[in-house]
Amino acid sequence: MTTRTPFKKDQIKGYDVNQIVSTDPLAIRYYSATTEEGQFIADKALSSYIQQANNTAAQVELAKWMRFSDKDVKTKMDGLTTAGMQLNGLAGFVVRHFYKPEDSKKTSFIKAGIEKTKKQVLGCGGWVVITAKTNSVKEWVNLGRQYQNIHLACTKLNIGFQPMNQIVEEEKYRNEVLKGLGIKDELMFIARVGYIDRITVPVSPRRTVENFAQFVN
Repeated sequence: MTTRTPFKKDQIKGYDVNQIVSTDPLAIRYYSATTEEGQFIADKALSSYIQQANNTAAQVELAKWMRFSDKDVKTKMDGLTTAGMQLNGLAGFVVRHFYKPEDSKKTSFIKAGIEKTKKQVLGCGGWVVITAKTNSVKEWVNLGRQYQNIHLACTKLNIGFQPMNQIVEEEKYRNEVLKGLGIKDELMFIARVGYIDRITVPVSPRRTVENFAQFVN
């Protein structure tokens, strides 16, 4: 479950950090939010989010994955739901019943997303960064395995986990982060992490494997 609410700012214990990076210590790095590197990542995470949020092509792609209505959630069983985005209460009700996917491209929606991201990047214990020697299909498959292992470890440790990969997707900021952190390898993945009071259970329906894949003997 991706947790999008602000996390506690407490330092993540050394033992817990070791559990997070143990999958591949050469590829997985952890930066505390209180360090210069952690603050640097937070700044670039917000800047890259703002750049992407104002990119027309990115807006069109995002709208295609929005599942605001209960009908879309039940029939498509994928994408971003209001529950998955932690839009609850009155705000969630309004979006589910009165918003359409195209509304995600409106200035008011974009501004709200930016304000929420500001709170997110400043509300965490640290950052997980994953790198790879090459930008290849093999490495991306391996990245998926690393992501799963890290997320499962975080769940066990009561640590919230939210991918914030706009840095990787926006070339300008990807290059700045690589240079700023002194990383020579390919930048593959970034997530903010931090302790939370309780792990939230998954709320978004997902298609079965058989629904989107074919198995050939």
